Amino acid sequence: NESPEAIINKAKETRYNIKIAENNTKIANYNLKIAKGALQPSLSGSYNFGTNYFTSQLFDTPDFETQISDNKSHNFSLRLNIPIFNGFSSRNNVKRSQVDFDRSKYQLEQANLDLETNVYQAYNDAKGALKAYEAAQKTLNARQEAYNYSKERYNVGLLNAFDYNQSQSRFEQAQSDVVRTKYDYIFKLKVLEFYFGVPITDIN
Repeated sequence: NESPEAIINKAKETRYNIKIAENNTKIANYNLKIAKGALQPSLSGSYNFGTNYFTSQLFDTPDFETQISDNKSHNFSLRLNIPIFNGFSSRNNVKRSQVDFDRSKYQLEQANLDLETNVYQAYNDAKGALKAYEAAQKTLNARQEAYNYSKERYNVGLLNAFDYNQSQSRFEQAQSDVVRTKYDYIFKLKVLEFYFGVPITDIN
């Protein structure tokens, strides 16, 4: 009873090839951002704090707390990094990363397109198989009535053996067609359910 669109959406949540393609696209996009970031100037800073203490037996020295307070030192530094010498290499990395990202997007789009094509094909195959099965059942009912009528006429001598055998043969063929179309429908329905995320072992 599910529409092809619902089956496609469900399949995208469970198909490994779709998940892999999505993850590859995310990774490629992340790598592209890193490569572009290498082209930008960067500013970094640092701060250091220190103090010291010493004692001497020859000279009078201030006490520990006084020295710690008086001998404090502070050091600030800033560093500006402008990519000049490695700019060519960084631009090449951006180009390669862009190519990888575009390729991964194409592969994801192709995987989704293939999935949609396969689901629509499986959906139409299942619908066609169901119609064939229903038509075979109607044909069987008609052939069975014809065969029963032929048998009655044959038993009272109103139908010759050739025509009776023809009616019986058509009835048996109709029975065979019902069995064939039934299992063809079941198989194609299983294919459709597989895309919907139902494991093969769970399909009844």
